[in-house]
Amino acid sequence: MDTYFQNTKYLQKSEYQYSPYSMSPEAFSLAHPKPVFGLDLTETSIRDDIQYPLIVEKCIQAVEKYGLRTQGLYRVSAAHHSVQKLRSLFDKDSEKVDLDEWSEDISVVSSALKLYFRELPNSLFPKSMYHAFIEAARQSDERNRLISIHELVNQLNDAHYSTLQALIGHLHNVQQLEAENRMGIQNLAIVWGPTLLDSPNDPMAAGFEPSELRLQSKVVETVLANYGKIFEL
Repeated sequence: MDTYFQNTKYLQKSEYQYSPYSMSPEAFSLAHPKPVFGLDLTETSIRDDIQYPLIVEKCIQAVEKYGLRTQGLYRVSAAHHSVQKLRSLFDKDSEKVDLDEWSEDISVVSSALKLYFRELPNSLFPKSMYHAFIEAARQSDERNRLISIHELVNQLNDAHYSTLQALIGHLHNVQQLEAENRMGIQNLAIVWGPTLLDSPNDPMAAGFEPSELRLQSKVVETVLANYGKIFEL
């Protein structure tokens, strides 16, 4: 297995892992009365009557306001305790979170956003469609690959589609400043691929295909490189 991709997958699935079991269910519910981390995307959308979660909207706005020129944006991780502090604030009440207070360390915001997507019980590219996206990414012909992935994106439910459009639109803005932040389409795809596509196979298991890691990134790369076409803007 490619060492870089293996380590990337491991880190993306393990860093900032958090368990509520350090406190009782009653204490956890008091500390986190309206949680967003670890909840189904569609359920959150219905509960809050929004197209996509407020945490996504706020983090995107903050990163675009303070961090677009930050080198290694989304590749450089923040301190664990800082990310967990911000996580707790969002789980307590997303509406009251003021990310202007985090402007001096925007990596905390970007890390919290990645953590949110990592902990979705059903990843942004849904598990039920995982193999379809991977097979679409295998196609060597660029035009056919785009058509296949476009068709699959159009099959996403409203919450996943709206959230994907918001995130990819943001990453499109990030890569436009590649000369300053060093995060072009391919780099962003490597960072976000394993986060947005959750393989049903354990990446550390013997039967896992190393090529899947590159194909996960290829899915994100294709969507990002064709942002306007896929979302018909």
